[in-house]
Amino acid sequence: MEEIQLNEMVEQLARAKDIDREVVVEALEAALNSASRRSHLNIPEMDIRLLDEDGNLIIVSRRTVVEEVAKAGLEISLAEARAVDPEAEVGDEIDVEISPSVFGRNAAQIAKQVVIQRLREAERGVILEEYQKRIGEVVSGVVKRESKGTVVIDLGRTEAVMPYRERLPGEEYRIGDRVRAYLTEVRETTKGAQIIVSRARPEFLTKLFELEVPEIYEALVRIHAVAREPGSRSKIAVSSRDKNVDPVGTCVGMRGYRVQAVVRELSGEKVDIVRFAPSVEEFTRNALAPAQITAIEVDEDAHHVVVVVPENQLSLAIGRGGQNVRLAAKLIGWHLDIISEREREELAAREEAEAAASYDFLISLPGVGEKTALALYESGFGSADEILAATPEELAVVPGIGLKTAAVLKRKVTAQLAELTELGLEPPKPEDYIEVEAAAEGEEEAVGGGEAAAAEGAAEEGEEPPGEAGEAGAEPTEASPAREEPADAGRKIAEVNSQADTPATAPEGASGSEGGEDAKSD
Repeated sequence: MEEIQLNEMVEQLARAKDIDREVVVEALEAALNSASRRSHLNIPEMDIRLLDEDGNLIIVSRRTVVEEVAKAGLEISLAEARAVDPEAEVGDEIDVEISPSVFGRNAAQIAKQVVIQRLREAERGVILEEYQKRIGEVVSGVVKRESKGTVVIDLGRTEAVMPYRERLPGEEYRIGDRVRAYLTEVRETTKGAQIIVSRARPEFLTKLFELEVPEIYEALVRIHAVAREPGSRSKIAVSSRDKNVDPVGTCVGMRGYRVQAVVRELSGEKVDIVRFAPSVEEFTRNALAPAQITAIEVDEDAHHVVVVVPENQLSLAIGRGGQNVRLAAKLIGWHLDIISEREREELAAREEAEAAASYDFLISLPGVGEKTALALYESGFGSADEILAATPEELAVVPGIGLKTAAVLKRKVTAQLAELTELGLEPPKPEDYIEVEAAAEGEEEAVGGGEAAAAEGAAEEGEEPPGEAGEAGAEPTEASPAREEPADAGRKIAEVNSQADTPATAPEGASGSEGGEDAKSD
């Protein structure tokens, strides 16, 4: 009867703790060995085993057959051994059955504590292994308590911890609330397995769509990227393996049922579903929709995209607090800048002014012709500082310039700057050209306004306005110059060079030479 009860106890523990029967048996053996030292038998040490005979467990003490017993709990005399097994010999091991009742009450309490401890350790190992396999899944549980922003969730067999940084901003949790979260990590601690969950990770959004959209779970629709600002707004990029399946419509669902289920789970967080495209330009347009885009400039090497939008679309493309452009940049994985058409024109004008200032300064250097000036500018040496900061070896990379020519060029730039400093001047600046262009535009507007007023007055007096297209005898107007006159700084540099290059004894009418088109490379 005792054997049957022992066997049933082991089976019940194994089922209740969901651990192997062998683990329970090992724990019980350890407990009995600990209890034997506290029993009334006064035996300091015994080798207790549990044997399975015909499906029943029995407790035995394993002893070695000896001539003279020195250790009562571990050895047995030959005569006693042959009483159990007539064929026993010295050196054999004999299993002597023991009744559980011989241990006594104190030993039984000790055995119980040891069993509980061993089973708890075994259960921790099982839980650790189980949840390590479930990392990356969505788990569900009940809020048990909250301490200093950390929420403890009861998963049934164990507890999970959701740190404050993994919570949705503004989301409140009450004891007893059922929540779902993304299993991110399982840590092994002295107190057992610690399970970390999150509701703020982008992966949680992906898993929610997998649960709500069967086509994603079946890999018919694929989520390529997720950009998320937890609790506020998210963007996901999707594509379809079947051209007849609309990935965006599939994720939205009929009347928005599928996406609304995800939004409710995320406590109202807005979710934008955009169509993925292999082209960066097309993907950018989709990510910034519904904003209208005028042009997109893509820098493949720097992973940089500049988006040009109309002035009235700028706030829509950027979003409140820059949220839309931030999420779009995360979704694409590139650096993203959004500018208006007016800003683009101003930027182009600035670049043109910088090019004009750089070219005028370079062409003003003695011995530097148009080709060399253009080559220097295109190679990134458009200013005096850039030329002086470069080594002769770096300048020698420019077509038409060798090492010796590079050294001469640096000396010329130094001398040119010294001359300008003596005259209280500076090299041409882009601002000078921008001011000149702005002034020219103002003059054109003024002239245009005067002509319009004159034409209006002539019309009132019955006269034909001058300069009308198709007018008999009208003189053709001269073509306007391609670029406005350089700024005052550019003209003063030209005057300085003219004074420096013209010999004092030059005959009247003789033209000064620039020293040739370009210095030949070494």
